Amino acid sequence: MGDKAFILKNRSAYKTRENGNIVLKSKEELGCSVTWDTPKNLINDSREEKREEFRPAISNEVGKVIVSHYSKEMSNTRILSNAERRILHKSNYLN
Repeated sequence: MGDKAFILKNRSAYKTRENGNIVLKSKEELGCSVTWDTPKNLINDSREEKREEFRPAISNEVGKVIVSHYSKEMSNTRILSNAERRILHKSNYLN
């Protein structure tokens, strides 16, 4: 009997993960031990795993200063330095 057929006949001994892989429950969950030839897992190749995208986090204050600067000074597109951001933030320029 193949691994797939065995797992399908004994579904109560296995649990399915979010990515579709089927794994054998732990010894504590089953309440008994299993033999060495019992299939431990079945990998699901047909499902794609979720890939996390890198999205840099920009603080609200920095974003407000940059947006405000670009909206009022569209001809100058350079990024503000930290000192310039502090000056603009303290000077009530955003309000």
